[in-house]
Amino acid sequence: MSLESTLFSPIGKQYCRYFYITSVIAFIFFVGALVGGLYQVFTGSLSVMTFIFGVFSPGLLYFTNRLLYSMCVANMK
Repeated sequence: MSLESTLFSPIGKQYCRYFYITSVIAFIFFVGALVGGLYQVFTGSLSVMTFIFGVFSPGLLYFTNRLLYSMCVANMK
């Protein structure tokens, strides 16, 4: 096997659970950032733009992992 096929070839379907678990963890981080950020916005210690940028990253992480899990599960059928 070449180095390229070793590093970039598709991985097995047994890794679908990895995407599911990382989706759950990313969702917990997203909810935590959302709740914590809203609390700080309403107490006045955080600006709305900082809140938006702070919630964007965990939200994108959740969406990406959920998308990858969906693609993995769809590929199993």
